[in-house]
Amino acid sequence: MKRINSSTFNFGLRKYDGTIKYSAVAYSKNTTYLIICSYTFVSGSNNDIARLYINTSGVPATQPASPVVADSAGNDVSNVGDVIMSNSFIQTGLQGSSVKIDGIRIGTSWAATLFQPFNVQLNLKAFIQGMYNSSTNKMVRDTARVVLRYQTSPYTIADSAKAVLDSNGNGVFTFTRIGTESLTL
Repeated sequence: MKRINSSTFNFGLRKYDGTIKYSAVAYSKNTTYLIICSYTFVSGSNNDIARLYINTSGVPATQPASPVVADSAGNDVSNVGDVIMSNSFIQTGLQGSSVKIDGIRIGTSWAATLFQPFNVQLNLKAFIQGMYNSSTNKMVRDTARVVLRYQTSPYTIADSAKAVLDSNGNGVFTFTRIGTESLTL
C-alpha cells in the first residue's frame, strides 16, 4: 500500500524481485475491500504474470478482463512458497488503518478457488403468527425461506434456503452458494 494523502492510498503488486507496480485507482481508508491475487505460470522464462483484483462488493462470478495491477517483469517464481503483505503506517502514513485477513484460498482457476463448495447450516427456531393449532398448543408445520444478502448496498442476494418448520418452530436451512462472502442474515 502506498499513501496518497491522509485518507487514500494505492494498492501495489510485485511479481518477484522487481519494482512494485501500483494501481491507478485511489482507495479509501476505513473501507472493506476484497483483494484477489493471482499468479499464472507461463511456459518459458521470465514471463509469468502476477495480477491483483480489488472489489468493494461481493465476488465476481468470472475473472474480470482487466486486473487493477499486473506485473510480468523480472524473474519467475519456481513455486509460490509465500505471499507478503505490507501496510506499515510508519512507511505509508496511513495511521488508523488496519488489514484484517478473513480467509486465504488457493486453487488453479477463478471458479475453483473462489467458489469452492462450502455449506453452512442454520438451525432456526421461528414461530409464524397465525399458524397455531389450539388443540395441540403447537404451531402448524409450515415451509419458510431464509435469504442471505451481502452486507453492503445494494444488498444483493447471496443465497437462500428453504426448510419446513416443525410444530415446535425448528427448521434446518442449508446454504450451498455463499463461498466466503460477507453476509448479513
